[in-house]
Order: sequence, then structure tokens, then C-alpha cells
Amino acid sequence: MPPVDHLTTSSRTETTASAFRTGRRYRAGRLDGPYDAIVIGSGPGGLAAAACLSDAGQKVLVLEQHYTAGGFSHTYARHGYEWDVGVHFLGGLGEPDAFFSRVYSFLTGGQLQWSQTPVDGNRLYVRGEEPATLPTRREDVSEIAERFPEERDAIEAILQHAEKVVSKTMPWW
Repeated sequence: MPPVDHLTTSSRTETTASAFRTGRRYRAGRLDGPYDAIVIGSGPGGLAAAACLSDAGQKVLVLEQHYTAGGFSHTYARHGYEWDVGVHFLGGLGEPDAFFSRVYSFLTGGQLQWSQTPVDGNRLYVRGEEPATLPTRREDVSEIAERFPEERDAIEAILQHAEKVVSKTMPWW
């Protein structure tokens, strides 16, 4: 699947809603019911539910009030600026056998390809200090702890807490 380029106002002379629109606008005559399920909202949760229902043989209608699907997983452009409003980082998806890799592969029929975050893609900026690269894996934490040795105990405590939360909320991880 080829990569998708983001449309920005700097690369287009005019940004219009139709440039970002996916799907079709609601028109009563277009409804091809009856439906087995109706999903309200096309964010990641709604689309995941619709994909699972559809895969199970259900006829599904997804309703979205915005002009494009995605909920908090797409971008907005206003007055020459573009920003995303949702998820910024999903860890562990580069491993094909990881739980969430399998979930996303199922939901997208194997069509979604993930890009590895560059090693220097996540930076921590502290006033008066050189930026530090944030670790993306547990085993890389020592680098940031070396940069801030007086905070080593706090960094370790935060990571232990995060690991405890993950183990309670996602025991399969």
C-alpha cells in the first residue's frame, strides 16, 4: 500500500472540505437498509466495531457528523496551520506477532503498514538543556536516566507505574 501524503495548506493553494472527504454525504435516498447494526461515530472505536461486525457477516451502517471519517485520528487545517488531534504514538506495532499488530491487521485486512518512529523522533526539551531523545522501548530508558541522573529514581518509578497499569489493563501485552 503506498504511503499517504498529508494535504497541507502550504502544498495546496486552497484547502476545501472536499479535499479531505471520504465516503458520501448523508441523503435519505442513499440508505440501503435494512441494517443489522448502526454505529454512531467513525472514530477508531466506531470503525473497529463496524469492521468486526462486518467481518462477522453483519450489514453495518456507520454514521458520522463530520465530513470525513476518523474522529480524533485525523488532522485539521486552519488559517495556514495543520495539526493532528489524536493519537501521536502507538508502540509495539512494528512487531508482527505483537497483540495490537494482530488486532490492526485483522481490522484492516492486513492493508495497514506501520512506520518505525525515528530514534530521534521524540525529544524532551528542558529549558536551558540540550534536548534529550525520549526512549521508545523499556530497554532504552537508561539513555534518558544518564542525561538526568538526579531524576533516575523518579524515572524508574514512573516506568514501574506505567508497566503496572499496562499489566492490569492489557494482560496480554
